[in-house]
Amino acid sequence: MNASINSSRYGLVEVTEDKVIEFPRGLAGFENLRRFAFLHPESDSPKYYILQSMEDADVAFSVADPAVFGFSYEITLDEELSGLLDQPDSAEAVADDAVLVILAKDEDNAPLRAVLKAPLILNLKTRRGVQHTFTRLDYTL
Repeated sequence: MNASINSSRYGLVEVTEDKVIEFPRGLAGFENLRRFAFLHPESDSPKYYILQSMEDADVAFSVADPAVFGFSYEITLDEELSGLLDQPDSAEAVADDAVLVILAKDEDNAPLRAVLKAPLILNLKTRRGVQHTFTRLDYTL
């Protein structure tokens, strides 16, 4: 099944069902939006990806692998998060999951930054995702 989104940022975008990721809880500040198309710019090795809301054409996020910023996570999924990702066996999580960070700018001319405190965990096999917000994040760059 294909769908079309008339994105205010990217124009008319055709999305196949295998590119859609469901976030059962939505994302912080956008809890009512649950289905996002996982897209990337035309490139052999894209440095960032796009999460385009399927429910609101005006909502899209640029996301990237935190390694691009020299950062990595060690996240242990509890039963609730594993359940939301539809992962009965946490041993499968390592092979099937991707961790991404949302990219943001505070102002138009400000440098791009990664939102490290709330990474996205995607199960690429089940096409489900969650946003994990750390209450305390200790890191040095």
